[in-house]
Amino acid sequence: MAEVQQSKGWNVIWKLEIPHKIRVFLWRFCRNTLPVRNLLRGRGVPTPIICNMCTGEIEHLRNLFFECPFAKSWGQQVGINVVDWDIESSHDWLLKKLAQGSKMELINISQVLWGIWFLRNKSIFEGKTMTPEAIMGWSKKQIMDWQAANKRSPDTKNGNGNRHLNYRKWQPPEVESFKLNVDAAIVVGQDSFSMGMVIRNHLGQYAAKVMKKAGAFSVLEAELTGIIEALL
Repeated sequence: MAEVQQSKGWNVIWKLEIPHKIRVFLWRFCRNTLPVRNLLRGRGVPTPIICNMCTGEIEHLRNLFFECPFAKSWGQQVGINVVDWDIESSHDWLLKKLAQGSKMELINISQVLWGIWFLRNKSIFEGKTMTPEAIMGWSKKQIMDWQAANKRSPDTKNGNGNRHLNYRKWQPPEVESFKLNVDAAIVVGQDSFSMGMVIRNHLGQYAAKVMKKAGAFSVLEAELTGIIEALL
């Protein structure tokens, strides 16, 4: 088992305003337990040891996230110069950054590392690749969407002074009217998308449907397609 250092960086991980899955990813990164190929081979797992994103290099944390040309180019997408980082032990470096870095710097670092890990897995398991601009845009959107969904309203507090999430409650339509709600999910690089639709009357009676369609669309186009399908 990886040795655990005493550092305030451990607590910082769980306070970052990023999705929980990225927090877990950072925690595993700092624990040096991410399933990179040299670690898997060291534990007896019969897997290739060469990095799927490089030519002839062994896949380990420092190579994958900091030394590969693609990793350096991705860092530049969010204003981070990987060349300036003094990195000898990747997991120790990240733990120190978590303890000392500013909030914005840590979110940017999380965006870069998570994007690299996501595309690494897409390349290995699906044989797909993306441009640095596309993957960093996707990774940034993951974080921004989570922050928007978890944004707290300063005007909503309970009796103990704790803030509550400012949820919007669904309101029924007028009598003899219907309300349609549509949501769509797309994955960058895939030629298909999913959408869910639910239509309800003023009594709350409803009909719902989930569909998957072929084609590469924006979220807006996918949701408009869902509206058309629901009306049909």
